[in-house]
Amino acid sequence: EGAPVAAAAADAAEGKEETFPKLKEVLADLATLGRLRLIATNDAAVMESITESTSKLFYASIPKGEYANLIDHAANLDLHLRLAGVGGVRFETGPARGGKGSTYVVRFLGLDGETVVLSCFLQWLKEPTDLEEARIEAWKAMKEKYVAGSAEENPAKVMF
Repeated sequence: EGAPVAAAAADAAEGKEETFPKLKEVLADLATLGRLRLIATNDAAVMESITESTSKLFYASIPKGEYANLIDHAANLDLHLRLAGVGGVRFETGPARGGKGSTYVVRFLGLDGETVVLSCFLQWLKEPTDLEEARIEAWKAMKEKYVAGSAEENPAKVMF
């Protein structure tokens, strides 16, 4: 959590304009949600990983652009999200596997506003019904923060 904040502060001190500020704010707020199942898909594959926290998220620029990076060796997770490829975020709920409980999802959308490039599910421990109420409330607060007035809206989307 400290590295992105320190990098942003250094950029501000040098007079650099921060890139992708709203997207970075959403990514930082994921840390309030705790344990997440991250899912990335394309036309041929689905990749899933569970991380206990996104607090180690950091940013790096390479010739192809700026990336949000989350590396967690304990979870065998090495995620790189190209910020210029993300156009918005959608918050949605749905029934959990087997019809027990609900899912709470933050989906990062491509530039077209429809294609899902990364899904972040609140991950339960043993059963879909064992999500802590504090994490559900954090998800609801995050949804309201980014899509004001969306308490009853499902899904609720905002473009950057």
